[in-house]
Amino acid sequence: MSKKTKDLIVFVERNSLILSGNSFEKPIKLVFNKEVFSDLEIVDKKVFVENISAQFKNKEVYGNLIIVFSDDTCFVNEIPINSTQEQIEVEEKRFISLMPFDKVIYKLIKFTNSYKLIGINSDIYLTIEETLAAKGFSLLMVLPKTVIPNFDLNSVIPESLKVYSLVETNNGIKTGLNKTIFPSKKNYLSLLVGVFIFLLVILAILIVRRG
Repeated sequence: MSKKTKDLIVFVERNSLILSGNSFEKPIKLVFNKEVFSDLEIVDKKVFVENISAQFKNKEVYGNLIIVFSDDTCFVNEIPINSTQEQIEVEEKRFISLMPFDKVIYKLIKFTNSYKLIGINSDIYLTIEETLAAKGFSLLMVLPKTVIPNFDLNSVIPESLKVYSLVETNNGIKTGLNKTIFPSKKNYLSLLVGVFIFLLVILAILIVRRG
């Protein structure tokens, strides 16, 4: 039988979370409707947070927090192992431009036969972390499931996997992100629309004054 972990593991799926380890005798699955958590975005943050917090009501808890993102909640781009640094940088820019979220974090991970760019919607991990920090948990790792051999919700996730974490931590304190948080295409579009409207207003003012 696998050894039960004292860390709290939060496994993120497309429309649900699974809480395991720490004070839980068995994994608990929280399934959200589309008005709360849909298409990998938190729609109703208040209800999302309340659902998580309710699982720790009247519990005295503390410990490390490990957030694991399932394969279908990660965006992945595979790059040939023999790629140059310049080619990798081009792929990074393209990868970020295609991610449909306001903010993302990602990491370039080297596997046996290729590199993989793996990214997530940072709002999900940040909301989970902030909610559970208030309950006494310290973030240890944010991992894509693909880097965990024989993943089991009831087993210990070795701390050696921190090298693959999308967020760098030291004794529960975040020391940085592996890559800068980038605005998504939606933000760029909003900015361009705003600039265009501003220019139209200036043009209208000039026309009125000349008239």
